[in-house]
Amino acid sequence: MNWSSILSYIEQGEKDDELKRWLSEHPDNQEFLKLAQERWKSEGSTGGFSPDTQKAWKEISSVAGKDTNRSLVIWISRIAATVLIFMMGFGLKVGIDRMDEVTYNEVIAPRGHKSYVVLPDGSSVILNSESSIKYASGSKGGNMILDLSGEAYFDVVPDPSRIFQVNTDQFTVFVHGTSFNLKSYKDEPEFEVALEKGSLSLFRGKRSLVSLKPDQVATINRMENKLYVQNRDLEIITSWKNDELIFDNTPFYEVIRYLERYYGVNIDLDPDLREAHYFTFRIKVESLRETLRLINIMSPIDYKINGKQVVITRKKTNLKNQDTPMN
Repeated sequence: MNWSSILSYIEQGEKDDELKRWLSEHPDNQEFLKLAQERWKSEGSTGGFSPDTQKAWKEISSVAGKDTNRSLVIWISRIAATVLIFMMGFGLKVGIDRMDEVTYNEVIAPRGHKSYVVLPDGSSVILNSESSIKYASGSKGGNMILDLSGEAYFDVVPDPSRIFQVNTDQFTVFVHGTSFNLKSYKDEPEFEVALEKGSLSLFRGKRSLVSLKPDQVATINRMENKLYVQNRDLEIITSWKNDELIFDNTPFYEVIRYLERYYGVNIDLDPDLREAHYFTFRIKVESLRETLRLINIMSPIDYKINGKQVVITRKKTNLKNQDTPMN
């Protein structure tokens, strides 16, 4: 008898041909299956089943020893062996299921805030606003595999013997002893990874897309499905982690995205202004109002602040900008 057929029937309620034949061989086989089902319902389903096989064998053997009918003794012994094999197999299955239960840690940086975390392997991660990472607990000494949503700066401890892997919604980054910035917001059209030092490889599924050198930035336009690699100033890209924002000929709509996360506000930008202006400036300690006044000096706009809601429109001659205290 293949005891996996018994387990399969108990869990799924399906009888294969082998199980049907075995049940037809002797009425006691049907009784055994019934007892096994009851055992499963009372103990197995709770995940706490721990069979005492020595006790089971002792009890069944004592029954067999009292009967002088040789055929019955052989039959009871066969049932005893069945019980033991089933119980040991079931116990092993429960053990394997428990090994598959992995707990995860999740770190979240809400809008307007950043988060810092040290991973079990000693590597560090700074999460930008509206970002999160998820990784398995107890990864110390083994591979580090993380899921990222949003933007993060990674400083990875060198260790050629293990894998450090970051998964996003479409792409995967493999690194060894590397510092890099990875941006993958699902609501933004572009994926971006910028390498500061070390080396990394970018994959889509099992397909290798590119390997980067320090100061190189790989950008993928999700809409066009095109990959661009170029050398760029990483101080600009990573300035957010130092509580600073640097813009260099940046279109208005992109500036707005950074300001929303940086200040934790919602900004409604006039569609006509999205690419009407490009900005080059730096902010560090300025408040939202000071930043908007600075933008107002550089371009003809009007703005209104109401708590965490901001509206930016084209400049109108007789209107004054309005500031309402933020909540």
